[in-house]
Amino acid sequence: MKKQLFFERTKARLLSPNTMRLIFIIVLVILVFTFFIQISLTNGREGMQVFFQDPDDSFMDFFNVQKQLTIESPVSQGQVYPSIAYLIIYPFHPFVDYEQLEVNDPRAMQSGIMSFIVFIFIWIFIGAVFLAKLLSKVSWQKNIIIFLLFISAPMLFLIERGNINVAILALVAVFFAYYEDDNSILREVAIIALALATGSKLYPALFGLLLFKKGKFPSFFRLVGYCAASISLPFLLFEGGLTNVKTLFFNILFYSNFIEKLNNSTALMGRLGFYALFRMINIKLGGDMFQSWYITVSSITSYLMLGFSIAGSFLVKPQWKKATILVCPMILFPIMSAMYNAVFLFIPIILFLKEEEKCWFDYLYLLLFIVILNPVQYGSWIVGVSRSTIIANICIVAVNGLLCIEGFIELIRMIKKWYCQKKYKLAITHTP
Repeated sequence: MKKQLFFERTKARLLSPNTMRLIFIIVLVILVFTFFIQISLTNGREGMQVFFQDPDDSFMDFFNVQKQLTIESPVSQGQVYPSIAYLIIYPFHPFVDYEQLEVNDPRAMQSGIMSFIVFIFIWIFIGAVFLAKLLSKVSWQKNIIIFLLFISAPMLFLIERGNINVAILALVAVFFAYYEDDNSILREVAIIALALATGSKLYPALFGLLLFKKGKFPSFFRLVGYCAASISLPFLLFEGGLTNVKTLFFNILFYSNFIEKLNNSTALMGRLGFYALFRMINIKLGGDMFQSWYITVSSITSYLMLGFSIAGSFLVKPQWKKATILVCPMILFPIMSAMYNAVFLFIPIILFLKEEEKCWFDYLYLLLFIVILNPVQYGSWIVGVSRSTIIANICIVAVNGLLCIEGFIELIRMIKKWYCQKKYKLAITHTP
């Protein structure tokens, strides 16, 4: 009797959300500490592998966009940022006379680098505030979890790039903080925030599927309208007006064909993506002919996983699973995706850690999430490929695949339930 009671108590403790949060915190603290020790022992050589492949290009996503603002219509010159992205970054533009300087010069200036630091700090602060709201019921662990997320590998890479995703993460956090709030004004703020995020990078629109359900259709259709306005109307401020919308999509398609060959792409259709996919199932890479075949299969796989993820978002039950299955395609599908897109996993990870009902299988998800966030290097698996990103890529593919399978199983259960109910009704009808 005592033995049985001991096992029941042990099981309850291990499946406690508090225990999972403690494991998450302890393991990630150890890994982050190890990362910084690794940097200090190698004078920075090892730690640099978590950053962009070109060490002379740090922070340049920020400074490239600033330079593009000197052009009357950046999209007409082949740029791929929607107009709101330029408006978000514009308040930091007057710090430097970008028109008179080469694109790399402002990075070496006090005013240039300070404008970048202020930009990053403001949006990290806003993001942290609203991510913390999602953990409002978690006491002392809340601030530690947020802090660890903001020094994890995806965020370190994002800061190194100076990418606008730091602002988009904050806007998406506002959406998740308020989209189910009782206050109608806050719900509207949430919808507008998601529309602004969509107008900046397009793919956050997938989160709108969370509103595509009974009782929320008015909110969903308002979101569609806001998104259309946020993508198109700001282009009126640039030369060419609304014709820039069509040009933008052509630019994205053209640029995608170039960037898919870069080592830092996390997309399944990109180089690192298909390495991750086929390393995961232990297929060795061959010559150019074989690699071409791998790319084709990876491309088809990415479309299938996008479709399964969209369908699965209506089938998986917990909120964190719905959020995760929508985030994964945002990382794996856009060909221009890099590891900074993994910051959008912060939201489902927080929802996962907050979830009260746990099962043994959740430990697998916990492990996969930790590996994705982990900045520690593993040794060079593939020449020319970032050493930590390949492991994280495999884990993201695994998380996406597991949730797609869960969605499929849930669909089978629904069909089986519907069939049994129909059979029962027919039996009742024909009973004399």
